[in-house]
Amino acid sequence: YRVLNRIGEVLSALQDAETGQRGYIITGDDAYLEPYNSATSNIQMLLAELRTLTSDNPNQQERLDRLDTLVTDKLGELRDTIDTRRRRDFEAAATIVKSDTGKQIMDEIRSVLSQMEEEEYNLLALRDAEVEFTSRGGEAIIIIGTLVSLIFVISTSVYLVRSLSNQITTAVQHMQSSSSELQAASTQ
Repeated sequence: YRVLNRIGEVLSALQDAETGQRGYIITGDDAYLEPYNSATSNIQMLLAELRTLTSDNPNQQERLDRLDTLVTDKLGELRDTIDTRRRRDFEAAATIVKSDTGKQIMDEIRSVLSQMEEEEYNLLALRDAEVEFTSRGGEAIIIIGTLVSLIFVISTSVYLVRSLSNQITTAVQHMQSSSSELQAASTQ
């Protein structure tokens, strides 16, 4: 779930960067660059965390390699349009945006992030199945253990009852014998 959360945060940060870039291109006001500046510093941290969280998954690591390249390209494109707007004018920056380079890169980023999400959902489904299997095995062990315990308790109880019954029978017979001897002695 942490990986899925970070994937969403990477996409959101890139969208924030685009929002800041567009606001600046349209207005020329540096205040609109706040989302861009915030996102660009946050994206690298998120990618590093994703790399750590998926370190045991070679498929995700390959996707992250591709994603690193795409994010670098996207941030470079955003930076270029911002610099063009700063140095020249709106029309020159708008021309770069209209080339659809940024859109193509962002579409590829979405595709890679989507593949990463799909893999994580598949892993979650697999882990859920493993947990279900393990819990069923645990239930079976509990049921079998309970039955074995009941059989042990019942057999021990039967043994104890028979043992006590035999001892009581022997004691009663001994008392009857002693009583008969006492009666015979008293009769004499």
